[in-house]
Formats: sequence, C-alpha cells, structure tokens
Amino acid sequence: NTDFIDNSAGVNTSDVEVNIKILLNPQVADGKLSRGDRNRLLARQTSEVAALVLRNNYLQSQALSTLELQSAARLQEFQHLIRALERSGELNRALEFLPSDDELTERRKSGIGLTRPELAILLAYSKIWLNNHLLASDVPEDPYLSSELERYFPAAVRERFPRAIPHHRLRREIFAMRAVWEHIEALDNKVPAKLQYEAAFQTSRLLRHATYWLLCSRGSRLQVDAAVREFRDGVHELEAEIAQLLTGAELARFDESRTHYSQAGLPPPLAARVASLEALNAALDIVEIAAAHRVRVAETARVYFEVGTRIGFDWLRARIEKLTVEGPWQAIARTGLRDAALRVQRRLTERVLARKGRGSAEARVTAWVEAAGKDLAHWQRTLADMRAAGAGDFATLTVGVESVRKLAG
Repeated sequence: NTDFIDNSAGVNTSDVEVNIKILLNPQVADGKLSRGDRNRLLARQTSEVAALVLRNNYLQSQALSTLELQSAARLQEFQHLIRALERSGELNRALEFLPSDDELTERRKSGIGLTRPELAILLAYSKIWLNNHLLASDVPEDPYLSSELERYFPAAVRERFPRAIPHHRLRREIFAMRAVWEHIEALDNKVPAKLQYEAAFQTSRLLRHATYWLLCSRGSRLQVDAAVREFRDGVHELEAEIAQLLTGAELARFDESRTHYSQAGLPPPLAARVASLEALNAALDIVEIAAAHRVRVAETARVYFEVGTRIGFDWLRARIEKLTVEGPWQAIARTGLRDAALRVQRRLTERVLARKGRGSAEARVTAWVEAAGKDLAHWQRTLADMRAAGAGDFATLTVGVESVRKLAG
C-alpha cells in the first residue's frame, strides 16, 4: 500500500468527529442539547467511531485487493483510465510516479499489472473524480439513497437526532463517500482472501451490468427509489429460484461455477449465490417482461431460458462469455455483443409469450418453434456450421447474434 492508505484512519477519525460536531452544534445553539451533554455524547461514541473508521479502512484495502487480482488482465483498461484522468486535468502521471505508456506496454508483454501503491493512487484519483461528479449532480438528493447518509453516523446520534441528519450542511459530501459487501466480507479468515476477491469481483460485474441496463432503459427519467420498488421483489424471487429455472448451457455453467466455489471453500449456499450472478444479468429484463405480459416472474424465466436452450442460443452466449479481449476497445466490443445477445433473447421471450394460449414454458416454446419454420431452420444450419468450425472469434459470433435477431423479429 501507500502511506496515505495505511495511515488513513487518523484523517478519517478526524472527519467523522468534525461531521458529528457539525450535526450537534445547531442542537446546542437551539437549546435542544447542553454543551456538557454534547461532550458526554461525543465521548460515548469513541468505540463506535473507531469501528466505523476501521470499516472504511477494511473496504479501502478490499477494493485494492480486488483491483490487484485483475491488474494484469485489465492493464489496458487501467491505462485507458490514466489517460482519461490526464486529459481531464485531474492527474499528473509523472508527478504521481505512475508508469508511462511505454512502460505499461512492456508490463503487458510480461504479464505484469499495476502495483498496489500504483493502484492506490489511481483509486484515489478515481474517487476524487467520482466525488466531484456526484456533488455536481442531483444523485445525493435521491430519497432512496438517504440511508447512506444515516449509516455514516453512530447509532446514538442517529437515534437521538434523526431529523437533523438530512439537514447536515455537508450531507452531499458525506453521501458521496459511502459503499458495501457484507456476506463476502464475513468470510474473513475462513477462506483464502483471493477467493473472497474473486467473489467480490463477480458481484461487481453484476452491479455494473444492472447500472448500465437501468441507465440505458430509463436514462434521465431514472429514479432510484422507483426502480427499486419496480424490480426488488421480482429479482428476489428470481434469485431464490434460479437454480431450478436454468437449462442447457446456462445450467451447466451454473453447476460448474457452484462446484468451483464450493470446492474452494465457500459455504454451499453462498457458493450457489455467487454462481448464479452470471445468469442474473437477465434479471431486470425478465422482471420487466413478466410485468408487461402479466406472467409470473418464475414462469417468464422458464420461457426465457428454455427458448435459449431449445434453439442453441445458450451455446452462442456461452461462447461470447469466453471471448478473450485485449484493451478497453475490445472489452467494450465484447460488452456490446453480450448486451445485443441479451436483447435478442429478451425479444425471443416476448415473441413466445405474445402467442395465444397457455401451458407450460416447454409447451409454449414448442408451439413457437413449430411456427418458426424456415427462419428457424436457417438459424439451425448457421449454428451447426459455427459449432463444426469451433466458432470463437468476434466476427463469427456477431454473425450468429444477427442471425437470431432476424429470427426474433
């Protein structure tokens, strides 16, 4: 690490103390709290403030370790971030002793990533960038996210002055610095740290996809509290039943991943939960389709996964997941292809559910397959050719997705 990471507890303690005093001082001025009571209340918070500060230190170290795990594989993405921060004028690479582009090229050839101190510097500048953009936005005003502000303060302060917290004059600044991962963190000293970081990384991938989906779907209309109300129950239902809903290649990947995490030491329930994260990329689509067609979430999911398996689209999506990339542009291209495949599978599901008649998911998919005729036959020939050729390149997989898109209409 760097000194500013290892010694951050002192600064963090001072910040929390000052923010508590800012909250309490108006209560003293209004006569709601005497100065003596204020001082005694502050003294009683010593242990909890220490715990809050240590929690922040833990999260900071965890973030660095998760980045370090991916440092070599994602070196070009870090290089892209360094350049972006330089262009914005927020980072002086030479001043911070970050490697030049030539040095990064040599590291990439040698399979070496950024060091922890280098990652710490890059993380710090990224947090500054994000903090500034959050403060310039209306995100801190979102009512659903107000709980982040409340959790910043010790319990006794929250309980005694709940109405004062939303009016804290630095509430926006405090909000811009909060974050979480509880179940995985509870594994400290129980499983290898690398396994924790791998599980945390899988969680972050799902969060990134969900964030991207919501921004694309709702855009400037996005209200976090409304989105949570819309999707929460359906996503919880899907997560609880996902192992019974998957089929084909998706089920095989889930079983393989669950076995990997279980054998590595994760408790079986958590191993299954982490293994399900990849399939849950489809969760928001499935919940939205279910609401639009007034079909149960579980039944919609059965149709979603069954139609993918029946026409071999699950195989194509699995190949997309295995695409190797070099650098941010190829990563962006793969993400775009993955998202295109998800949109196609969504459209296939909607086509199946739009047909008249009821029955099981399997019966509905069978009826749609029988009606698809020549279009489906063309796709199946294309799929057979791709499988025979061992298709694994971007161009071939793009053609495959486009072929199914035409089938989906």
